[in-house]
Amino acid sequence: MPAGAKPGERRGGRAKGAPNKRTIGEAYFREQAKVQPKAEHFDSLEQMRAIAKLFIGMAAQEQREAKPDRKWLKELGDSAAKTLAYILPFEHRRLATLEPAMETVVKPDGSVHVTITRTDSEL
Repeated sequence: MPAGAKPGERRGGRAKGAPNKRTIGEAYFREQAKVQPKAEHFDSLEQMRAIAKLFIGMAAQEQREAKPDRKWLKELGDSAAKTLAYILPFEHRRLATLEPAMETVVKPDGSVHVTITRTDSEL
């Protein structure tokens, strides 16, 4: 008698349509995503803005007092200024002074000589 399965006969292995490890894992994580609420996105830049607004609001409230504490106002102003200075580079590009990109020389014979001092990558 010959060994092995007859043509068309299945012996062993996973049954047709049975999920493998990957599909079981995907189903598990899909269920976990439904059960667990999504974590809120934490935006550190927005938090720094909120802190600066808090300092400014506290300073405005202190100024409305009958006798405002000048030292406390200065501390609040300094704290707000430091916070705003920290987030400034993320919101606005730094201003830079530009040197002339080229130098023009007029020679005594009337010819003009132009020297470009910057490359395209610097502009």
